[in-house]
Amino acid sequence: LRILNRLLQIKAVEEQATAHDNEALRMAVCNGDLRILNRLLQIKAVEEQATARDNQALDVATRMGYLRVVNRLLQIKAV
Repeated sequence: LRILNRLLQIKAVEEQATAHDNEALRMAVCNGDLRILNRLLQIKAVEEQATARDNQALDVATRMGYLRVVNRLLQIKAV
């Protein structure tokens, strides 16, 4: 989380947080990392694109049994 926070201090990095269909968010979900997920969701564009690739983040979290991640994603209106 400290590394992510440091990287997000760089404006260009934050502006690209949704690159590759919100890959950073999707990878956080694949790893079941709620802290990283929550940090990324503080970026408006990341939250707005949380349903990238046909809601893949929610699908993966559900399949992997990451209940806390699923519940967090379900708090997003678009999901």
